[in-house]
Amino acid sequence: MKSYRRVLLSLIVSTLGTASNIFMGNNIPEDNYRNDGTDVVNMVLYAASNTAWSQSLQYVMNMANGTTTDTAEEKECFSQLENWFDEKLAEVNETIVSYGDTDKKNQIFDNLDWAANLVAVHKLYFDLNATDEYFGYDGSHTAELKLRHKNSEKFWNRTDPNGFLDLHDVNLLAMHGSDLQDDSVMILLFKEIYYSMTGVWLENSQAKQNLDLIRNDIQTYFPGGFQNPLLTANAFASGSWTGPHDVIIIGDGILQFIDDLNLTRDGSDFIHAHEYGHQLQFVTSTGFDVDYDNYTSIEETRRAELMADAYGTYYLAHNDGGDMAPEHIMELHGVAFAAGGCPIFDDDWLGGITDHGTPEQRACAARWGASVAVASKTDIMNPESFADLFDLTLPHILDLDERTCQLVLWNSTHENNGNSTDNINGGKRYLR
Repeated sequence: MKSYRRVLLSLIVSTLGTASNIFMGNNIPEDNYRNDGTDVVNMVLYAASNTAWSQSLQYVMNMANGTTTDTAEEKECFSQLENWFDEKLAEVNETIVSYGDTDKKNQIFDNLDWAANLVAVHKLYFDLNATDEYFGYDGSHTAELKLRHKNSEKFWNRTDPNGFLDLHDVNLLAMHGSDLQDDSVMILLFKEIYYSMTGVWLENSQAKQNLDLIRNDIQTYFPGGFQNPLLTANAFASGSWTGPHDVIIIGDGILQFIDDLNLTRDGSDFIHAHEYGHQLQFVTSTGFDVDYDNYTSIEETRRAELMADAYGTYYLAHNDGGDMAPEHIMELHGVAFAAGGCPIFDDDWLGGITDHGTPEQRACAARWGASVAVASKTDIMNPESFADLFDLTLPHILDLDERTCQLVLWNSTHENNGNSTDNINGGKRYLR
């Protein structure tokens, strides 16, 4: 699969330039950053591109622009997310055809890659003020996400009286396509990304020339221009090794996906809780077996993603966490199902294959995590113990074992509160 590393070398003739400004507001001169920090840029781009959202978009986009050998038969495994991407890209293609610019299609899709990565990296370095964030194009998800973020920290810190988790410095940030319009930020950011990919340091005028081409394509061919959801259809967690803070970043576009699927009530909660699960993995080292002693690369990625799903629903379903009502919990596995993807993603930049789990596996992990929360009563498992239990259960999740994938909505130790008594058996209510 082609990725964002398709560099638009044909757009300009570039030469090395000198640096004079201060980069990223953290008192690191551009020339020093260029010499010492290039790996950081690559790590940021990795974090933004190695998500289920981003990889699904790349997969569908490569099918749409004909740069993959996959056939239409591959669409049979499309998840709801991938079908949504397919619809949005079809709208772009219609506009391209209407302008008679089909010969520019690959360039236009390349520029979508650039735009999406520019707004993602921008949030990690330039705009770190979490106090003024809004979520969703109209800000409708802001209050809910900020409250969930605050409560998640309190919930998980209760398992860590000695303060080893250090979850107090996780910033919750939003991605907006409109940030592409800010020359004061984007010119310098384009230069840094371009250098990290090519070893060529551009003059400001050269960077602006490329930016203008990217922005013109977005405004011309993408319905809604800078507010087209494809620019920000992503969400990811990143550790402090990629910037000044641990962060969770949620794009307007992925929230639009949730709204379009009528999952507005709880969909954003699941996305946030999943990303917070990754932060738990970062601070406890439970998410990634770096040496792949127990897993292959593809298995390790899948394990980490399914574990994050389970962490998320465990918090949301727990009485002392999200304390969601049963009907709300039932919606969570639907969001997980929608976010799954085709089993294999071929990413030639990563040098291997990654898999974030099929829709069925992600839904199973989400159901299992919620069921563990119900069984926990008022106790809260610490993240390491939860990860150990998850690893014991993972083979059953991958096999879609019927009992493992059942959602236990409550048991005899939890009050029914007069809700439905349908399908109650031995004090437990299941949803398959």
